[in-house]
Amino acid sequence: MKSIVFNQGIIIADVPEIPVGRDMVEITPEKVLLDGIENGIYLGLLWVKPNLILGGVGIGKVRDVGVEVDQSLIGKRVLVMPYSRSRGGIGTEIDGVLAETSVIPQDCTIPLPEDDKETSLLLPYISLTLDIMDIIKGGESLLIGQGLIGNLLMKLADTNIDSIPDDMLTVNRKEIQSKKWDYIIISSMRGWARHVAGKLVKGDGKIIIPKFLNSWPPYLPHNSILIPPRVRSDSFDVVKRLDGILKNLIGKSDNAIASVPTVKPGIIVDVRKSLGL
Repeated sequence: MKSIVFNQGIIIADVPEIPVGRDMVEITPEKVLLDGIENGIYLGLLWVKPNLILGGVGIGKVRDVGVEVDQSLIGKRVLVMPYSRSRGGIGTEIDGVLAETSVIPQDCTIPLPEDDKETSLLLPYISLTLDIMDIIKGGESLLIGQGLIGNLLMKLADTNIDSIPDDMLTVNRKEIQSKKWDYIIISSMRGWARHVAGKLVKGDGKIIIPKFLNSWPPYLPHNSILIPPRVRSDSFDVVKRLDGILKNLIGKSDNAIASVPTVKPGIIVDVRKSLGL
């Protein structure tokens, strides 16, 4: 089975087919969203086991299901989210969706309407951004890093949010360290972001970190909140409203390997074309 894996680099490899467990779903992936997670793997900021199939967010059609999963899902298109509460990170801790076929936990799939667009891949990120916005209402907030979550937050938030970029070399440290914030949102996989956040948050403040893996981050500053992705009912309307803006944030590609590291916060890739199928 052709797959895109990490093995001393991001490569195409033949891997054995994965059996469908009792609570698992087998899909034929169509589109996959590459973002900061794949960038982090490529840059060595996030370790994954060799020959792990990459790709955490995807859209595909269900081929088969396990014995504990509703059989009516077969033939339907689903969204695969980047985190499973039962198994961990998709494409980071367990095999992902950049493959001819993918077997993933049922608890990280969401059935999609027939007329859905590929922008549905943004639903977990928009929902996570809305969850962050609910938390930071009424407080002074600092965003560390850019990434997809950071870009969405700056476009969606109805309150002023201070920000510093992913590159610490461009930060005026004296100016930043002269203030403390109620909330600090981390949209970076770099370790310095968490280290700095612990020094910049108020005593009773909160540091907000998206949760995409069980094993990351290895270190959490005090007062941290981990928020896993989900799909909120109001995120569908936000996707439609942001359709024009998303085109500036998200690119498209027929070559997944050549798309990492991504030149935009996210790249939607065609899986079958990327695998030469």
